Amino acid sequence: MFRCALKEKLLLARRYLYEELRRSEDVEVGPVPMLTVVLFRYRFGSNSSSSSDDNDDDDDKFNLALLREVQRDGRAFISSTTVGGKFWLRMAVLNHRTHRSSLELAVRIVKERARELRKAMESDASTKK
Repeated sequence: MFRCALKEKLLLARRYLYEELRRSEDVEVGPVPMLTVVLFRYRFGSNSSSSSDDNDDDDDKFNLALLREVQRDGRAFISSTTVGGKFWLRMAVLNHRTHRSSLELAVRIVKERARELRKAMESDASTKK
């Protein structure tokens, strides 16, 4: 039973979660997961004409704010890490009660919060000009 559950979590991480996030235009994914942790980050500053370091700073700030918004929502749990000096979001598929429907909800929440946050941050930026 444990092997079946682990196999399901590996498939959910690799075949569903990673691929679903990879298909999003404004999401950068980390390497294909070897286990059940998927790394990803939204590209917020990538549309600006500033240097890539500035873009990374904007992206890091956006992803930190997104992490807080998802955690504040409370329906899904994501964590974070820093890899190569960049702030990444992490979603782990470990709990034996996690199934595809759980991940579909989590992805929907992350995308909704990212859309709302992007709109708010772009609005703030335009009022400061």
